[in-house]
Amino acid sequence: MSHDTPYDPRRRDPGRVEGEEGARTARTTMPPAEPPPILDQLFDADSLYALRSAVEAHAVAAGMPQGRAEDIVICVHELATNALRHGAGSGRVRIWHLPDHLRCQVDDDGAPTAVQDDPAADGIDPARPAPGDDAADRWPYRHGHGLWLIRYAADTLSLRSGPDGTHAVLTFTLPPPGPRPRFHLTSRALPAEEGRRRLVLTATGQLDLMAGSELIATVTDQLKEHPELILDLRGLAFWDTAGMASLSTVQHHVDQDPVAGLTVVGTDALYRRLRSAGLAEKLALADGVDAAVHPPEDTGRDTAG
Repeated sequence: MSHDTPYDPRRRDPGRVEGEEGARTARTTMPPAEPPPILDQLFDADSLYALRSAVEAHAVAAGMPQGRAEDIVICVHELATNALRHGAGSGRVRIWHLPDHLRCQVDDDGAPTAVQDDPAADGIDPARPAPGDDAADRWPYRHGHGLWLIRYAADTLSLRSGPDGTHAVLTFTLPPPGPRPRFHLTSRALPAEEGRRRLVLTATGQLDLMAGSELIATVTDQLKEHPELILDLRGLAFWDTAGMASLSTVQHHVDQDPVAGLTVVGTDALYRRLRSAGLAEKLALADGVDAAVHPPEDTGRDTAG
């Protein structure tokens, strides 16, 4: 004779949580839903102007400074142009406003696709397609091409190709909330050692186009009296592509003087940005002012990180 208890659908399964308690458990265990895109727009050859205007407006509304919003417009325009030239002749742009960054996705055929992988997490350079990658073959990658510019401007770039088309995902870090500090430079001469004339320039605020011009002028002027400069950028709150370009120009001026030298001190975030933009190898980087004054044994120009 069987002694099994007959099945009763009203009997509560001890392994199952029902009612309000179950709903609370489900809410706490399920991952948070991703917000809808703040921009979802189709494009073709006749609508690129409208696309650029929409991208800029939404980037600024999301809290991106004007100069950085223009960087996003340039990147999206280049990707859309590539979609028209090398893809299906039309496409779709979506932008998500996430907690600390904007994520832009450009699909070359307008078909929805979910790109949620983190290209930096598995050791892949997020800014450079691997040789032989379908997306790299479809959207050629070379100096002077739009993808080279995007690598310079975006914080990350991931390309992926498949039967449904080529998909590009870019991210742009948002500035901290609150008032945006103005760019400010201060200088401090270091005690002379063995006749060496060294100066620490400390920058704070936002490094954009106007700030970059000020930085270039100040460095050019200070090199006349202090051929060894330490540029402390740890106080920067934000920077855009024009600001990054000013560092390259500053280094160019220093390189014109055979006795001049420049060391850049920054944060990990700034060093990642310099590496992504291909500038790290052009600059001497140090982990702090003391390390810049007394550098370790020379192991290459990029000493930070």
